[in-house]
Amino acid sequence: PDGDALGQEITFDRIPDESSVWRTIVGVVGDERQRSLVQPAGPEVWEPMGQDWGRSRLVVLRTSGAPADLDGALRAVLAGLDPTLPVIGLRAMGEIVDQASTDARFLLFLFNVFGVLAFLLAMAGVYGVTAQSVRRRVPEFGVRLALGAGSGAVSRLVLSRVLALSLMGTAAGVVLGLLGAGFLDALLFQVGSRDALTFGLVPVLLLAAALLSAWLPARRAARVDPVESLRTG
Repeated sequence: PDGDALGQEITFDRIPDESSVWRTIVGVVGDERQRSLVQPAGPEVWEPMGQDWGRSRLVVLRTSGAPADLDGALRAVLAGLDPTLPVIGLRAMGEIVDQASTDARFLLFLFNVFGVLAFLLAMAGVYGVTAQSVRRRVPEFGVRLALGAGSGAVSRLVLSRVLALSLMGTAAGVVLGLLGAGFLDALLFQVGSRDALTFGLVPVLLLAAALLSAWLPARRAARVDPVESLRTG
């Protein structure tokens, strides 16, 4: 800590003795998530194969084209080096990453599905509540229209009330979303759970959806027949 690691020597023995093997640090690399995309990187040491060759090893190759196109060429090169060397599990890095993130992507898919269903239910709820409110206020709208109020004024009256309620609900939702966003950190990789763009666009989308759901009832309120509404009331 607080020093230069290059040139220092380390050993893997808990209690070094005369038989301990010391290795010299020749470079420092960035953190790599080996076990999972959501688990933080743990301490690791990379060694030359000549110093520590076990029963099996993973080799990573960077390609300029499609990895699948190098399958035959890679096997031919390895066969030329050692015909008895088994080559097992040639896979592209994209496949490995997809396999490692399968569970997280499935959970996010479920969250998206439930989010869309909640969005549609919210629109249906706004429409139903607004339509019921308009039906109850038909006599009031009739009086307003009979006294000279324009249809646009009646529509704005309905929409303004929906907008006011939607603003309060959206504000409460944003606060709850910010408080609960931390629970999604385990499902996200290099993406913040409190993204400013998301928390800025989603409330606008919800308010637009609420106004859209209330537009048809507001239009019906503006078309109320004053005489008929007063007679019914």
